[in-house]
Amino acid sequence: KAIISLCPNPLIDIENKLEKFDKDLISIDSSTIKIDKKEFSLAIKGAIINFYKVPVFYIPYLKIPLPGNQRKSGFLSPSYTKNNRFGVGLITPYYIAISEDKELTITPHLYSTSEQIILNNKFEHLSSFGKYTLEGELANNKIQDSQDTVARNRTQSNYRWRIKGLGSFDFTKNIGANFSINRLSDSNYLRDYYYDYTNYSVSKANFDYIYQRSYHNITAINFQELEYAANTNS
Repeated sequence: KAIISLCPNPLIDIENKLEKFDKDLISIDSSTIKIDKKEFSLAIKGAIINFYKVPVFYIPYLKIPLPGNQRKSGFLSPSYTKNNRFGVGLITPYYIAISEDKELTITPHLYSTSEQIILNNKFEHLSSFGKYTLEGELANNKIQDSQDTVARNRTQSNYRWRIKGLGSFDFTKNIGANFSINRLSDSNYLRDYYYDYTNYSVSKANFDYIYQRSYHNITAINFQELEYAANTNS
């Protein structure tokens, strides 16, 4: 007869504390819970998901990994998010341990009231020369806010995307490189999905060669205009 509370994301948690809001938006009632210390997992049977203590969904079996010293594929602890454009959403990340130096986290954001879905895929690789992260995000276009006067020429495409990346490498004692990627499908993506009104995005690749007192550098920079949709590809 255990009760589990789904923690919100950090931003909502801060807001709840400021508002002295002590009720659980989403919680799980379960008939039995088994803690497996060998597999570092939490097995939940007969799970009933509650919304403000009102039962809304039944799951016969749910398994959640616990903090441990072993990396193992499986669902991570779910959480929820909310905003005034999409409503309340459920975040259910799934972690895949590809190998000792590679991992992938697939994180769907599901909003039932607006039918909005955001799928985030984050790949991380720790190589012998350095490390890098690649993140791809795909969203269906369910934006229906007609009162948004800031967004200009909003796209009518069914799907929208975002690509992010960050990496740093030391190939030898004298040669190094790093990169950052931030590309968007359209100029209003950050505004619609993250309330981010940045004027432009920047992608950059950098190559360095250092020998004694000599320093050589090659840098390529790409700007994506986000303020004026007509100039997105300029």
